[in-house]
Amino acid sequence: MKNRSVRDALLVCGLALVFSCAFFFLKHNPSLRDITPFGEDPYDAIGSLAFIAANLLAATCLARVLFPGLVGRSGAPIYVLRTEAAVSLCILVAISSDAIAMVRHLSQWRGSSGEFALLLILSSLIAASIGVLLVVCRRSQPPSFGRLSTAGIIFLGTLLCLSLYPESLIHNTFAHIITCDVADVLLVAPVAAFVLALFPNNPPAPRLTRSHRSLGAVARWIIVALLGFGVGLVAFLAEIRESAASHPLSRLAFVGSVYAYLGLSGLILAYAFFRKPLGFLITD
Repeated sequence: MKNRSVRDALLVCGLALVFSCAFFFLKHNPSLRDITPFGEDPYDAIGSLAFIAANLLAATCLARVLFPGLVGRSGAPIYVLRTEAAVSLCILVAISSDAIAMVRHLSQWRGSSGEFALLLILSSLIAASIGVLLVVCRRSQPPSFGRLSTAGIIFLGTLLCLSLYPESLIHNTFAHIITCDVADVLLVAPVAAFVLALFPNNPPAPRLTRSHRSLGAVARWIIVALLGFGVGLVAFLAEIRESAASHPLSRLAFVGSVYAYLGLSGLILAYAFFRKPLGFLITD
């Protein structure tokens, strides 16, 4: 059983790595970056958070399998399975978002020289994500039909929202920031709903004192906030490394603060939706 759990965790890590490579390839390949209609928000915000979440959750899976004694009850099998499934689901929701962008902007990619490569990459990611999800779900209990229906409604609501979202809002800075936060919710809400539907049984909760529970909760929120802040700054540095000299310092400071906020808010929203279903609020 331990070998199977390690193998599945490594498989999930491999999926996250493949998605990461595809994410950066589509962003920076000269023949594809100009034809991908999901390079703008809200679609790009969903893809970016999916990239961050998939890698963090994959690393969490591996840590929970290899070092269960260090993560307390969050290493319980049900939480490991849910976290593994969440990696595949993040990728599938992100690609669904990409598909909505492609439907809304057919002329941008249809008939282009990169059309085949674009479709091949996205279809391969879908197949790989579904394959890994099926491997993970073979160890699950029968899913909850009621929760599956709820998750399906949330997912359809996400697709509808993306289909109707006014893309022109990103031309206003404040509205653009709000758009990114909305996009984050559109990613994590269906993923959280689906993992609860696929793995409905919870382990018994530990008995904790109120002070112990409060201290643990505060520490977790602080860690997530700091991690998100750091992720935002790293993303900012990666984006401006080649053009920093051409921008005034005040402009760089403003853009850096926006990136830091988006990283912080993205991970906080992800944690808010994932902490219960993925066992991040459980402690011994």
